[in-house]
Amino acid sequence: MAVRLIEMKRVLKDTGSLYLHCDPTVSHYLKLLLDTIFGHAEFGSEISWKRTSSHNDSRTFGNVRDVILLYGNSDINTDSIRVPLDDRYVSEFYRHRDKRGRYRVSDLTGPKTTQGPSGQIWKGVNPGDAGRCWSVPLRGGYAKWIEENIIPGYRSVKSPLERLDALAEADMIHQSSAGRKMPGLKRYLKSVRGQIPSNSWDDISNVQAKSKESTGYPTQKPLALMERIIKAGSDSGDTVLDPFCGCATTCVAAEKLERRWAGIDISERAYDLVKTRLR
Repeated sequence: MAVRLIEMKRVLKDTGSLYLHCDPTVSHYLKLLLDTIFGHAEFGSEISWKRTSSHNDSRTFGNVRDVILLYGNSDINTDSIRVPLDDRYVSEFYRHRDKRGRYRVSDLTGPKTTQGPSGQIWKGVNPGDAGRCWSVPLRGGYAKWIEENIIPGYRSVKSPLERLDALAEADMIHQSSAGRKMPGLKRYLKSVRGQIPSNSWDDISNVQAKSKESTGYPTQKPLALMERIIKAGSDSGDTVLDPFCGCATTCVAAEKLERRWAGIDISERAYDLVKTRLR
């Protein structure tokens, strides 16, 4: 494997990334190899893929996960791989509702005092009493969403007090019924495009024997897994190489996602499967 990894490093672009799938019995050895070949600073992430929900290993803990090691360019295309928020997270944090739907409450102040506009009293509330100042969204994704969906021209309002007035008029200020004086900002669930997956992937199941996707190849990976990796690490038109392409899952995923691709495998069975599957 060391010789093969050296060749992968040789053909990889400076802006490229390498994803190496293995199981826990060899992942630590392979990480040492990759540290040596790429340099420890090029380590990006160790992803744990939960490939099965149960495994009856009678004398030890059931092994249900594999490992995917990321080296090289670890700046992923976050927007292309976002997943829905976890139901438990939504229930816990988006506890409020109004006519627009579910929302959570975030702070409208920052951790300092000031004599400028951000330190002025608004509707009887002085942020300086709490050692803070107004911090009303002007940039970023949520400010853009507010402008596009609720308050036209919102980001052109420079004064923090005027932005507070605009938010209040649009019913985007949350005031606690328990008498909490400091107002909060309503952040709506519908504005959230999803969350970036963590390094623990338990939302992609392995290919089952009866699945339409199954080719019978013993190490077949699910198409959804390869699509997430390819979306994260490349753009349309980039080249994807799988030097152990097996039953061509990577090649099929790359073709679907409009990437150039090359697949290599020494197995004659893989050669026949690749031809059939690509057809």
